[in-house]
Amino acid sequence: MLNDGRPNSYTYSEAAGILDRLGFSLAGSPSGSHRRWRLTVNDPSARGAKRTIVVALVDAGKGPLKSVYIKEMLSVLRANNLLPDGVD
Repeated sequence: MLNDGRPNSYTYSEAAGILDRLGFSLAGSPSGSHRRWRLTVNDPSARGAKRTIVVALVDAGKGPLKSVYIKEMLSVLRANNLLPDGVD
């Protein structure tokens, strides 16, 4: 997924599984097809402060997600240093 220039064959389940393994949880009760995944982390810029990272995905049922959702998810994970060491 990380090295795929055109990530257009990944399903919601695959993307959600990655977020779940990283500690994200679904925000609120699902209604419709849009899902928001949240993770609260310590904010290194302010002692004792926390911040929330949000990733949006569309659970459209069968078939792959649009590549824009996978690219945005990876962008958020990179920006917040949430990719495992040695992966990128």
